Amino acid sequence: MTAPHGKTRILLATAGVPAAAVAVAGVMAWLWDARLPEVVAVHWTSGEPNNSASLGPFLTIALLVGAVLAMAVSWLAVTAARRGNGLSRIAIGFFAGFTTIPASGVLGVLVGNLDVGDWHRATGSALVAMVSLLVAVVAGVLAAFVMGPVPSVPGADGPAADAPAIGLAPGQRAVWVGSTTNRFLLSSVLVVPLVGFVVNQVGMVAVPAWIYLALFLVGAVVTLLGARLGATVDSAGLTIRMGLLGWPRRHFPLDRIDHADVADLGLLQGGGFGYRVNPFTGESLYKLRGGPALAVALRKGGLVYVSVDDPAPGAGLLNDLLRHRAAAHDV
Repeated sequence: MTAPHGKTRILLATAGVPAAAVAVAGVMAWLWDARLPEVVAVHWTSGEPNNSASLGPFLTIALLVGAVLAMAVSWLAVTAARRGNGLSRIAIGFFAGFTTIPASGVLGVLVGNLDVGDWHRATGSALVAMVSLLVAVVAGVLAAFVMGPVPSVPGADGPAADAPAIGLAPGQRAVWVGSTTNRFLLSSVLVVPLVGFVVNQVGMVAVPAWIYLALFLVGAVVTLLGARLGATVDSAGLTIRMGLLGWPRRHFPLDRIDHADVADLGLLQGGGFGYRVNPFTGESLYKLRGGPALAVALRKGGLVYVSVDDPAPGAGLLNDLLRHRAAAHDV
């Protein structure tokens, strides 16, 4: 369950900051009322205003949308925290900034329509976009600051008695290496350019040589970075490597891990293959296929899934290392 102060911070970051942006936009509209036309420009093309709206309804709808977005994001964030899932400050900042876009857009529109008399003479879109983006970025940074460090999850106390184990004795050393390869992604370097060839032959559409080159490069990147997944468990913790070159790479030291288990991933779980992250549930997936996967619970919340073959020994070794580490600290 979320600590009271943790819940307060989440609410302040995800609801309080966007609410402040809505309030600022409303106050500025009131202060600038005499300087704004009754009909304001709300859309620009190539720097020229090409659409308008009555100021009152525009303000009401935009700020209401911002308030609803903030409430939805705040509810999702608090719900995720109550379930014990970790919340990233970066994720909180991003989504808080996103929910302020209606309010920041209102401020941009107001600035663009100041003292113009007629909406057709509204300031160019560059200023409007700059003001809108600046307000959203400031709101996101402020929300991340308000959120503060992610607290440890109460009850994170290491592997349970019935958690997987391999029987590693104190003082013994062991290393486990697991991997999996997606053969379809491995052949992307050839399959992706083949798409251009099929379009050329079947669709009777001429494909320029540079298109083939671009497709080949895309296929090569997919093959190098996404065709293979590896994981290593040793006394330093868990290291995950993606791609034929072992990069990108991510390391989780033992002091960040609470326990490990084996999970069965659905083919579409997490939204597909590759690296997937859900900032609200705290789940991170390194996935090249459905089926058995190493599931690692972190001490600050969240789960890391790695879809490698035969993950049970890896989970058992991690749990044994964590038990030995806890025992050594108790001495």
